[in-house]
Formats: sequence, C-alpha cells, structure tokens
Amino acid sequence: VRHRVWPCSKAAKTLVHLPGPPTEMRWMYENRLKPWLLQTFGSQGCIASRYIKIYDMGEAFIEEKLMDLVKEQSNPTLAMYARPGFVEVRLTARADREDQARSLLAPLEGEVRRRLAGQIVSFDDDTMAHVLGQLVRDSGYSVSAAESCTGGLVGSLITDVPGASDYFRGSAGTYCNEMKEKILGVSHDTLERYTAVSAQTAAEMAEGSRRLYGTDLAVSTTGIAGPGGGTPDQPVGLVYTGISGPWGTVTHRNVYHGGRVEVKQRAALRAVYYLVHYIVTHTKKA
Repeated sequence: VRHRVWPCSKAAKTLVHLPGPPTEMRWMYENRLKPWLLQTFGSQGCIASRYIKIYDMGEAFIEEKLMDLVKEQSNPTLAMYARPGFVEVRLTARADREDQARSLLAPLEGEVRRRLAGQIVSFDDDTMAHVLGQLVRDSGYSVSAAESCTGGLVGSLITDVPGASDYFRGSAGTYCNEMKEKILGVSHDTLERYTAVSAQTAAEMAEGSRRLYGTDLAVSTTGIAGPGGGTPDQPVGLVYTGISGPWGTVTHRNVYHGGRVEVKQRAALRAVYYLVHYIVTHTKKA
C-alpha cells in the first residue's frame, strides 16, 4: 500500500488526517507530511527539547533547586512533570534551525546538571534500565532478579534494553512462600517469623538469586500490590526491595500509592534504581 498525504483546505484552513497507530503515524509524518509542509509553507522554525528524569527527589525539592530558572525563563524554557516513579524536567528551546535550538539548550542543561549533581538521572528516551546496562557493561558485572509482587516486571524493564543478554541472567518469579524456599533458599523460619513481606525475606531473596544464577548482583521485590491483603502494619502498597552484591546486602522499604498495576510498576522501576544506586555508591567509594 502506498501511503500518501491528502490535505484538505477549507476556509483558509488546511486539515491533514493521519493514521492512529503511532508507528504508522510517525512514518507518515517524517516521510510524507513533513516534506509536504516544508514545501508548502516553508520552515516555521524549530523546537528542540531535552528531558531529564530524576528518580529519588520529590517535585517540591526539585522546585527549590530550579524554581528561579523557571521564573527567569523566556527562551529556552524549563518545566517539571510528575511521572509514575520519577519527575521529568523538560528543557525546550525555539530557533530557526535545530542546531541553533540545541545551542540555546546547552547552557541551561549545564546549569541544571550542576544543581542536580549527585543525583542519578536518565536523559530523553533512556530509562534507569539503560543506566544500569551501561554501568554493568563498563564494570563487567552480571545481574539477576527475584520477584514476588512485581511478577516479572523488573526483568522486563531490564530486558527492554538492547543487548541485556550480555549481563542479565534471569529473574526468578517466586510468588508463593513455597517457591521462595525451594528456588531461592529463603529460610522457612524467616518466612514464619517475619512474613514474606519483610526486609529479611527481601534480603534472602536477593542472596538466593545470586546463588541461583551465579551473578555478581541481584535485586529482589516482595510486597502487597493490593487491592486487598493490607493490614495496619503492612498496608497495601508496601514493598521491600533487596539488593545483594560484592559489598553486602541492603534492603529498602517503600509504600507506593495507586492501584495494583501502578504499585507494581512503581516498585519495579524503583528496584532498578536501587540497584543502580548500590553500584554507583560503592564504586565511588572504591
């Protein structure tokens, strides 16, 4: 099928209908509509954007660091958006050409980077899993996971990165206590004494994953995704994350808000972040 652009003009307005599926729409825009627009109307200038994703700092704290830049902005501009699991800072510049717009962005990006020094961030389309991939490739580490409440989402995020097979060995989906014991070697006494949703269980799951897959690093998740199952001591959204590696085992406790799917997504994203944080923190010390 040959794709063509069929503009419709009425009352000095030009309408163009594009297909709904994103992949088809992008192809038609780049290969059909964009050339037609440039030929028909000429260049209207260029807008360039840079996206900085911040995973371990709330929107209010980011505003404290960047609000004066927002108030002083004209071109380029800065805006903040709360996303599930992170805050996105968007830098945007307008110019006649893309290279000019990028040049306008560079000083503002440099200032934002300076103010966020020490924060683990990702840029544009890259995710925290891309950051993890780069880190472990550079260091030669292998990675594995053990998942309960996230049901495989951690492994999915990690393997969304091309070439993840170079360092990722697998994720053990141990959704019930029996499998936590049989597959990961979590102590029956730990499960009885502390329950499956505990720092102790998360730690043993991560250590068990390292043994199972023979990896340098492992991350684990165990929690209550909801909507039921919560108690005053263990509310819905409670998730423990375990990280085990050459520098020992650490755990993190979080209570995520939202429905079941959102809790799982937030917990998986934060698990990858905690693994990156573990590596960065200890390699800096070394």
